[in-house]
Amino acid sequence: MERNLLTQLEDLQHTIETLDIAMRASTVKEWGGADVIIKSRMDADTEKWLEDQPLVIGFQHIEPKRRAVITKYSKELSWLFTELKNIFSEKLDYVSKYDFYAVLAQSAIDNLANNDEAHDAKGLLFAVLNTCKGYCNDVPSKSSMNLPKNIFLPFFAYGIFKPGQLCHSRIVDLVEHSIECTVPGLLRERDGIPLLELRINHSNIKGYLIYFRAGKEGEAYDRIVGIEPDEVYRWTRVKVSNSDANVLVGKREQRGSSELYHIDEWDGRTDPFFKQGLEEVEKILVENSNFDWDFRALLRLQMAYMLLWSAIERYAGLKYHLGNKATEKVNQIANEKCFADALKKNVKIVANPRHVFSTTD
Repeated sequence: MERNLLTQLEDLQHTIETLDIAMRASTVKEWGGADVIIKSRMDADTEKWLEDQPLVIGFQHIEPKRRAVITKYSKELSWLFTELKNIFSEKLDYVSKYDFYAVLAQSAIDNLANNDEAHDAKGLLFAVLNTCKGYCNDVPSKSSMNLPKNIFLPFFAYGIFKPGQLCHSRIVDLVEHSIECTVPGLLRERDGIPLLELRINHSNIKGYLIYFRAGKEGEAYDRIVGIEPDEVYRWTRVKVSNSDANVLVGKREQRGSSELYHIDEWDGRTDPFFKQGLEEVEKILVENSNFDWDFRALLRLQMAYMLLWSAIERYAGLKYHLGNKATEKVNQIANEKCFADALKKNVKIVANPRHVFSTTD
């Protein structure tokens, strides 16, 4: 767990211990979001909401279902959920948030089932907070990947840092020149990311030998390890065109990966999310632009919308960070000139624009 995250949770615990939480929570709205409702009493609407459990086929790690926490301390618990939302907002994506809040809600439900509601909310809040601390152990921390031992060697790029690929823009201003070349080995792929396995007398894997400007080598390698978490890659040296070079090879490359048979060059533009995925989004949009109230077309549009966001998150992950920084890396797209120009070109300014609301409100 990152120290900053732990510090924030400890500060939150101190607040619960020392301050009047009932007073602080008096103006807080009861929580509703990520399939969790917190209320002071069970009512007909909540019962109907619980009975109408949707069928969910997704990537959650715990049982996906709606949960209602009914407690006289609904305001205080909603305050805690809101505080935890603020702390973890950049750690959660559109899938993991359902796991996160489900774990917290279930801990509250279990605590209420096994204990009488005391004279204050502290016991309930501490139970949820302690569960949150345990959950944090599964939140990936910032990569601590080291630089290669000799930063003055050139860099052999065969994947996302090659010229023409998404991450080359991170280092292009520090590049002196590049040379097309090959190394013996084979390519594997894990979650759309290429992994090189060096093998003598094997296929020749195409890439680029990248030389950095004198005095900029350290900065260049800093930018490279800024996106490459050490759970995926490790540094090694390879002989390329009679020159030693640094290269990132797969760590435990055979685990969870597939061999790219008969492929000697990786190209991120062939990623199915960027090619077939976006083609399918456009096809669904064209075929379902007009729909009636049987909801089939609306559901197809919803499917296309989720697929589009999967492609956006894939793009952001490959370009900005391979780890779990969903909100942070997606927000960086806003600073891309091509993205801003495309919005201005394609999104019409109207007299009465649509408003966007958070579903939690």
